[in-house]
Amino acid sequence: MTGLALAVAPPERAFGQPEATSLAGVVDADPALVSRVEQHLAAHLQRWWELALAIHARPELGLVEYHAADALCAALVEQGFSVTRGLAGMPTAFRAEYGSGPFTVAFTAEYDALPGIGHACGHNLIGTMAVAAGAALRTVADGAGLRVLVIGCPAEENAGGKIYLIESGVFDDVHLAGQIHPANRDELCPATLANDTLAVSYAGKSAHASSFPERGRNAYDAITVASVAIGLLRQQLPDSVRIHTLVTHAGDAVNIIPDHTSMTVKIRAANAGTLEDVTARVSDCLRAGGLASGCEPTLRRTLPRFSEIRYDRLLSRLFAEACPRFDGVDLGFLDDGPGGDVGGETYTPPSGRAASTDVGNLSWAIPMIQPMLRLDTGGCGNHEPGFTAASASPSARLLLADGARALALSFLSAGTRHAGHYLALGSPQRRAARRAEARAAEVLDLGVPLIDPPK
Repeated sequence: MTGLALAVAPPERAFGQPEATSLAGVVDADPALVSRVEQHLAAHLQRWWELALAIHARPELGLVEYHAADALCAALVEQGFSVTRGLAGMPTAFRAEYGSGPFTVAFTAEYDALPGIGHACGHNLIGTMAVAAGAALRTVADGAGLRVLVIGCPAEENAGGKIYLIESGVFDDVHLAGQIHPANRDELCPATLANDTLAVSYAGKSAHASSFPERGRNAYDAITVASVAIGLLRQQLPDSVRIHTLVTHAGDAVNIIPDHTSMTVKIRAANAGTLEDVTARVSDCLRAGGLASGCEPTLRRTLPRFSEIRYDRLLSRLFAEACPRFDGVDLGFLDDGPGGDVGGETYTPPSGRAASTDVGNLSWAIPMIQPMLRLDTGGCGNHEPGFTAASASPSARLLLADGARALALSFLSAGTRHAGHYLALGSPQRRAARRAEARAAEVLDLGVPLIDPPK
């Protein structure tokens, strides 16, 4: 492998972060191709930073990210990509394509924000890094035998857009994919949790709460009983499990026994297998609320199941080698061994305090990575207001530069030095086996309707 350094002008480093990496790293790829990728990134960094800030300034919820999608697609057209929009029933989904080589890589872009606090998960950076990495890799695609895709994936926060894109065939010809997630730490293979999202409603009978209470069947009592049952269940659950509830309708007036109530329940666990068992038990708690109160429960899944991420071991290693933030990190955990799937190709980290993402589902279908890179957040974590500010800070600009470079060059290495390995993984037989495993775990092909866009 060859060590290559990219000269960076002093202003790009003046962010008050002496411990942060320079744009340098070891890349197992043709030095001439590496140089062209680096030169493009350096020349366009200001353009990409302005794009990230523009998306940050106009936060949009999932499925209605029209400004963000427009801005990302316009930038890709500028870079010579052909763009197809409106995929899988989502107007803000897109697929940008350049090149005709036999090896297809995809950078996945997220760009939805959170209600009330905007880009507190850094999706303005995720989407922009995908465009920056794709545009840089485009400069060498023809010579390297690559087809480069940037796939716009709406609604990671509220709908699981990648799952609908997978099921509509958008990733069927992709050999590997990846993105970077901002966080308050650098972590090569962060744990994520599988999750289910359920909605329960209870149908009771209204009555005057004082004059004729005996005529009523209190649908709010059903929620109370179900909530108590879930609370008691928690003591018997594995440490990784998390259960969140939100009452979405509790009645209309205090002096009327409510005949209709509803609640959303999110269940998380270390993996899809554990999740399936816990979801079954939580569902029993929800039904028990209806039984105890004399109200009819209606239970349904409102989102597809999100899976834990299975990291591609080789691509994770290539990313670490291309990103100096991971200099000195012991990569022994990526060696083939227990914990991987058949053939030892993937790695699932032990669960801990973690969130959930539809990237997990994609990782069951094709080789995938989602490393985390650190923002200077002042101690804030994702989904906190302080993270919103950090996503437009000088630290974010540095993350954008480091992340886009590591993504582009690790994919260049995978698509040239290791093309045979990934072409074999992308054979029809291997793709079918992955899909069958995902289907059996109920992380793909669930047929859950896409939610309505937020008003």
